[in-house]
Amino acid sequence: MKTSLTGEYGTSRQMVASDNWMQFALDRELVSEPGTQFVYDSANMHLLSAIVQKATGMTALDFARKYLFEPLGIREVKWLADPQGVTRGWAELKLSPRDAAKIGYLFLNKGQWEGKQVVSREWVEQATQRQIEADDGEDKTQDMR
Repeated sequence: MKTSLTGEYGTSRQMVASDNWMQFALDRELVSEPGTQFVYDSANMHLLSAIVQKATGMTALDFARKYLFEPLGIREVKWLADPQGVTRGWAELKLSPRDAAKIGYLFLNKGQWEGKQVVSREWVEQATQRQIEADDGEDKTQDMR
């Protein structure tokens, strides 16, 4: 079944209703040339989660536990998976407010936590740069430095 992008909420609802979320994401038709139009897309974020799982042999949740949450002292984490066991790369990561603030603090400190570089400074700088200008002239991703 081919399906085109009909708005983020409609697409994510269709994906969740499907038997295989990965196949749903892969079967969709492009609606514009890649890189020419900004649309947040849960299905693509889910594909990235599957790529992490395939490349590392760990779910995105287990990968994040090992390389992000454990170094920050975050122990209570819930992150749901699809019917095939792929962590939902697009939603439903559950952290306490204090633990979510630790991630914010990590960004404020350019990826360092208690003197240790947890994520690269370059990645934090790139992740907090303006990424795209929206049609209305407002940035979808603000420069957070």
